[in-house]
Formats: sequence, C-alpha cells, structure tokens
Amino acid sequence: MVAASGLRVALGGRTILDGLTFEIPAGSFVGLLGPNGSGKTTLIRTISGVLPYAGDLSLQGRSLRSWPRRALARQVAVVRQAPTLAFDFTVEDIVLLGRAPHKGWLEPFTAADRARVREALAAVDLADAAHRLIHTLSGGEQQRVFLAQALAQEASLLLLDEPTAHLDVHYQFEFLDRVRALVAAGRTVVAVFHDLSLAARYADRLLVLHRGRLVADGPPAEVLTEALIARVFRMAARIHYLPDGLPCIQYLHPITENATSP
Repeated sequence: MVAASGLRVALGGRTILDGLTFEIPAGSFVGLLGPNGSGKTTLIRTISGVLPYAGDLSLQGRSLRSWPRRALARQVAVVRQAPTLAFDFTVEDIVLLGRAPHKGWLEPFTAADRARVREALAAVDLADAAHRLIHTLSGGEQQRVFLAQALAQEASLLLLDEPTAHLDVHYQFEFLDRVRALVAAGRTVVAVFHDLSLAARYADRLLVLHRGRLVADGPPAEVLTEALIARVFRMAARIHYLPDGLPCIQYLHPITENATSP
C-alpha cells in the first residue's frame, strides 16, 4: 500500500524526518510510535500528500507526487485527534463531506451519496444520530462520526493521528475495536499512538520514530523491549506477557541523562 525509501522532510529549514525506509502492506494495521517531536504527525501529513518531501514515497506502487489531488483524496482519509468545528453541523452533514472527493465542481450530492453516509453511520453504530448536532455528542461519539466520514470517503488507506488522545478508556477500546474490524474487512490503517500498550494490543506492526529517524520496525512483541523503551522513551520499564501473548508494560521511573537503563 505505502512504500518509502530515503524519505526526508524538512520544514522551516529544520529536518523533521531523515532517511526513512519502510513498507506498509495492504490490509495491515500499523502503529506509529515515538516521543513528542519525533515526527509522527509529520509522517502522517506527508503520506496524506500535504507536505513536500525528498526521497521516494509511493502509494499502491505509484509515486505520491504523480497522484492528482482528487484521486489521492479518494484513496487516503485522515482522522485527526479531536477536530474542532467552527459551526455546529449535523452528523449527516459532516459525514457527507467525505463524499466531496467523488464530486465535481458544484456537483450536488445524490441519493447514492446519502446512502453511503447511512452505511457509514451504521458501520460505527450511529445510524440514529444522523440529524443530531455534532456538539451534542460525547467525545467518543464525535470520533466515530469522523471515522464514518472516512468510511464514506471510501478510502483504502486510513491515517489516524492520535484519534483516542482525548477519549476515556472505554471509548479508546471501543473506537479501536471498530478500527480493527475495518482492517479485518480489508482497509489499511496507520495510527499514531502514545499508549504503547494499546499499540501492542491493536497493531499488527509497529514503526518507532526517534529524532526523525526510524529506529524499530516489526511485530509488537519484537519491537517493544525494555531496552527500546529506555532508549527512546526514557522510561525504565518491565514487560510481562499475558496468557494471550500481549505485552503488559510496567513503568518504573523516568530515566535522566546520567542514569542507566534498567
């Protein structure tokens, strides 16, 4: 689905991503990890076609630079953390915006577009909320609305930029269960995580960024080691494995510059 070789992004004269090489297979759930400022959001924005870059970056075997904007918008959808809205739209109006890449200039939305919206809302269990105002919904429900918008867009690649950052634990798991179901149905997902345990639970594979470089790439059980957590996240930790094989991370204390890893 996505392949990068020697990917480099500089903004304002500062290198944010430096020499990234990786591949993301279609139908996979990839978790993107790293400390604040490591380049996670920059990578999401670059894959979505928003930022200029050096090196090679391709989508479905075709250079990202060669994709027309409208065609790219049909293939890639972005769900940001807690989007803010200037107007109190209805849920249906917001999800309907996902159909915009499929419309020509001033082309009206059709009955088929509205059918796609109903299908998307049903997929996130919000069929009965179509005519509610977005600000009357809980944080978890709002995030599901924006996930429905991405589904209505019919994009094959979903980029999630910390979508659970402002959700309580119930809605975090509920939201990610729905995303996991989309992957099982054939979508490809790249999601930014701050919670390492959640990333290990839901992602098939993890990419770890540190100071703009890719420092680890692989299955969660191989990537999330005590040594990596100490080096990249500056936390002493112990990792225990549950009966289902999922890692359970116990954080001990922050690591200062003069301290040694556990």
